[in-house]
Amino acid sequence: MKKKTKLYFLSPNYRSFGNAAEEIYFAILKATRDGCKVVLLIPNFFFLNKQIKSNKELYLLDHPLLVNKNTCLNVSLSLVWFFYAVLLYIRSLFLDKITQIFPANNKVFYTNSVPAIGKLGLWKSKYDLFLDTKELSKFWIQNYSNFSPPCISEHKLLYAENKKSELFGKKDAWFVSLHVPSSLVESNIRQADIKNYIKAIEYITSKGGYVVRLGDSTMPKLPKLRHVIDYAHFENQSEIMNLYFLSKSIFLLGASSGPTAVAKLLGNKVIAANRTHFIQDPFVDLSIQKHVFRKIDNSKLSLKEVNDIGADTQFFENRDSEVFFLKENNPEEILNLVKEALQFDIKKPTDLQISFNKYLRRSALNMFMKEDFPRHYDGIRKEDMADYKVRAFVESPLCYRNNYIADFFIKENM
Repeated sequence: MKKKTKLYFLSPNYRSFGNAAEEIYFAILKATRDGCKVVLLIPNFFFLNKQIKSNKELYLLDHPLLVNKNTCLNVSLSLVWFFYAVLLYIRSLFLDKITQIFPANNKVFYTNSVPAIGKLGLWKSKYDLFLDTKELSKFWIQNYSNFSPPCISEHKLLYAENKKSELFGKKDAWFVSLHVPSSLVESNIRQADIKNYIKAIEYITSKGGYVVRLGDSTMPKLPKLRHVIDYAHFENQSEIMNLYFLSKSIFLLGASSGPTAVAKLLGNKVIAANRTHFIQDPFVDLSIQKHVFRKIDNSKLSLKEVNDIGADTQFFENRDSEVFFLKENNPEEILNLVKEALQFDIKKPTDLQISFNKYLRRSALNMFMKEDFPRHYDGIRKEDMADYKVRAFVESPLCYRNNYIADFFIKENM
């Protein structure tokens, strides 16, 4: 008698490109270790399509452990999901009106306005965060090493290859995908100035490569540069092309933003400048951070000071600090990052990178073992805090080991 396959139901965050990719990534890990398949609840808002911020093609990637095609099961469950999502959306509109009259924490309302079916189970295991710390670390290191990425289906890949050839004017050109979170209509801590990337872009094109800049029309335009495609400002962007560029470039040059999770989900190498924290980011292979300064005297902290101080120097989301501020990486730093990335072999880090990673794991352990961590996540409900701490731990350097700070950056800032 044929054994029935266990199913795990997941509704990835339709409001976020990066969060949706992150949740699918961890769902594949869960399916691999638990011997089950993941049923993705595909968003279809009909009259609320503008609410879908994630790329719909993420839900249609090929993988033997994903059940994501238009079967009767998917269609019927997605219809139920649709009504549930609409109810939450209407509820969030009502709460938004209430907060205009009675000020409250809008992040809590946003958190509860997005369906999260199956989300908390992605990071759970039999180990306790505080009692079984070493075992939990080993467990997740093994999990990460077992990851097999999903892929774009063959007919869509052929379409994307042909489109790339049209854009580049040649079939066999290599390229780097670029995403710099920058907007003319909003401001947050992740943002960076695209002008600081021009030197690095020109270096890549001088070596015969192309650069495809990803994003949207709210971003400032790039100047006209040889072998540079400013895809962010294409009128009719293709969702499949965005995934293609993230998966088939020699690496993504990103930052603290969603496309890093998408590129890693698709099995690509990720390089990042202007990261805003060291802790909780398993999707970046090689990176440099924004510099942390003290407000009281404008003095710059060394990398060691940033890590020794702990959570206060880790700038998550939109949190401001009364004590510290950030400065972006300059053009020379981003250029040096790209030069190092083009030569970097993740299996052969330098001795300095290995020793800094050991130090970073010790710093992460000290941070996570503090009872008041995290102190700056007002948007998390108290009842969800224990699960959030486990997730943060799972995505910390204690649970992954093949992500490094650029060697030149450690030398200059340690």
